[in-house]
Amino acid sequence: MASREFPIRSVGASLSPFIKTRDEVSRIRKELHSHLQDGSALVSLSLANPSGPPKSQTSTSITGVRKAYLNALRAHSTSQARYDALKADLAGLPESKPTTSAISVISQPSVNDSYVPMLRQREKRRQLQLIERTYAAVTTTGGESIEGHLDDIIRQQAGDLPTPLSIPPANLNTHPNVEAQILKLKKTVLSVRRTVDALAAGLSGDRAIIVPSARPGSEILGLQSALNELTGWMEQRLALIGDAEVKTQATNPTEASNEHAASEVVSLDDIAASYNDYLVARQRVIHTVSSTSLTFKSASYSVALESGMSTRHQLRSPAKTILPYLDCLTSAKHEELCLFQESSFLRRQVASSESETRRLLARLADESHLVHPSTKKGRGWTMAAAEASDATKAVAVQRLQAGEASAGAAAQGLQGVRDMPEYLSQVTTRSM
Repeated sequence: MASREFPIRSVGASLSPFIKTRDEVSRIRKELHSHLQDGSALVSLSLANPSGPPKSQTSTSITGVRKAYLNALRAHSTSQARYDALKADLAGLPESKPTTSAISVISQPSVNDSYVPMLRQREKRRQLQLIERTYAAVTTTGGESIEGHLDDIIRQQAGDLPTPLSIPPANLNTHPNVEAQILKLKKTVLSVRRTVDALAAGLSGDRAIIVPSARPGSEILGLQSALNELTGWMEQRLALIGDAEVKTQATNPTEASNEHAASEVVSLDDIAASYNDYLVARQRVIHTVSSTSLTFKSASYSVALESGMSTRHQLRSPAKTILPYLDCLTSAKHEELCLFQESSFLRRQVASSESETRRLLARLADESHLVHPSTKKGRGWTMAAAEASDATKAVAVQRLQAGEASAGAAAQGLQGVRDMPEYLSQVTTRSM
């Protein structure tokens, strides 16, 4: 069969390694069929290109990552062949030996000759399996994994380190009912304490308690003012009792003994009645506070706070006098909660960052054999990729120029064909 010449020589030169005769095609098919029947796990490189160079020779045009990968494939095939030969030798050994014979002492050279190469081949096989997995990952990712810097690739895969919190989380201030819940807790504690005191005194069932209708969210300031007024009134009564005792001690003992009998009954009755009134009022306030629902809207609560800001220092002055450090303790507790949440968040972030760093270091340690000892950074990979890209661009430009030249020649021939009628007409006119 005569070979047909291609109209474009560059295309013919490019396709010539893939064009085979019938005899070569039939021979390759027979070899493939026999290889598949044998059930071998490896495909010989000579079957893909029978007329090509031997494995030991490397084309000078293959450089960079492609050359390293080709060397890895050759080492893999060599190690696999050695492993298969060693496995066949081990399978050929006798499985059992007579127990009655004396135990033969294995010398050190026999151990080195049999087991040490097996261990080395096992390690090489593990590394080659890692190479195959890495190559599969690179092929799935594409060329983007070798174009960028290694640090950028690591940052893309692992992500940036999280920034620590400099301010408390924003979600702490999104719930407007926090202060209301704190106030409710304080009132509950006070009400329980007063109920226990009333039960201890035995005065809880003296008078009937009339519970007024509760309005949610609108009586907080009123209840605070009532409580402050009751507290101030009791302090005034106690001060009057103290002044009366001082005066009675300063008077004459005979006059004091005479007047004490007449005034003692009246003062004790007034004090008892006033104290009973105070207990009834306090029970009403406690019951109202405990029965009032504090789940009102944030708008009404803010309006009530703004309306009471002008008289806040007057209404809370007795409470501040009794417990001057209550506001400081509340703010300190709030700040402690914020700092605790921030520290827990930082601990979680540090732990996750440490685990990610360990995982990344382990992966890089496993893949360290892929890179030459002098090119453990991404700069060497970038240079190799740039060289490969330049070589590809040079081949593409050369073929593009050849195509443009062929296109120009075809355009000239077409123009000559188009000018042929005009040329023939001129020739005929001249001959006539």
